[in-house]
Amino acid sequence: MKHARIAWAGAIHDAVEADGQLELLTPAFKGRRVGFDEVVWLPPLAPMPAHRPRTILALGLNYADHAKELAFKAPEEPLAFVKGEASLTGHLGFTVRPAGVSYMHYECELAVVIGKTARKVKRADAYDFIAGYTVANDYAIRDYLENWYRPNLRVKNRDTCTPIGPWLVDAADVPDPMNLALQTTVNGQVTQSGHTRDMIFDVPFLIEYFSRFMTLQPGDLILTGTPDGVVDCQPGDVIVTEIEGLGALENTIAHVSEGVRARFPCRAPTHLPGNRDPTPFILHHAHLNHENRPPHQRPAGCRQSLFRDHQPGHAAGAGRGGLGWRGGSPRRRRRRQGRLPEMGRHAGT
Repeated sequence: MKHARIAWAGAIHDAVEADGQLELLTPAFKGRRVGFDEVVWLPPLAPMPAHRPRTILALGLNYADHAKELAFKAPEEPLAFVKGEASLTGHLGFTVRPAGVSYMHYECELAVVIGKTARKVKRADAYDFIAGYTVANDYAIRDYLENWYRPNLRVKNRDTCTPIGPWLVDAADVPDPMNLALQTTVNGQVTQSGHTRDMIFDVPFLIEYFSRFMTLQPGDLILTGTPDGVVDCQPGDVIVTEIEGLGALENTIAHVSEGVRARFPCRAPTHLPGNRDPTPFILHHAHLNHENRPPHQRPAGCRQSLFRDHQPGHAAGAGRGGLGWRGGSPRRRRRRQGRLPEMGRHAGT
């Protein structure tokens, strides 16, 4: 089964793919179906408990052809680095290219989602600890690279620079994750092709390796590296990273030259209602964890709902339910703040 996490009608929903649509799992809307273009796609990962943030482990030079492309010797043991969750963004989102950089490239990667606590796992048992798989695009900014074997934070850990999704595919539906084709296109042109069988360190080996010295928890991620064929991406470029059986992940490169004000030279973000300014969209994904915070604790620029400008009939603003944190009548706002009691199913409508 393919699972998704989306924003629609002013709320966050879990959903599954059903006959080319999204079927909502939220109790109030359970069974309702919406189109792919009616929603904002989020990373397809369940929120982590507040006391334990998500661990994201990423592999460098895990394909021999990519190491050769960069004129490096293939590693003899996994070259891993850690990423923060603020780097994650969803399908059809925007990735910010910093001002002044000369080379920024995509990396199409198989992402492994841990399903249960893993400690000192045997290689033969490794698949039993996997919840599912998704597609990741682990952008890198070469300008800041000082050590290919240990990329620093500015290279790989930037906000919005790790699109992931659109689906989390159950492990049971991927019989052999080491036999999947990968492909990347830039503006419709194929620029990268590879295969997971060409990994130097396969998925079972990586789970055994990491669990020797650290505990992997449900929801943790392992990004398994990319094959050769990376090219520079410019503002306005549309990047699609695709893995056989897992789906196609699309995002657009944006240029931010002043604060968080983005300029999009090639196209308006058509998946935002009315082609509105995409800056709130970028901020929303740059600070993904804000959905679990009250408004006064959100990062600057994220304190209003992403849907504050949506109008009835448009995606998340459809119907009376599409009201952001500041939407609706004063009476409704007071009720949401706990200053008025609920008065039944149709109270306040």
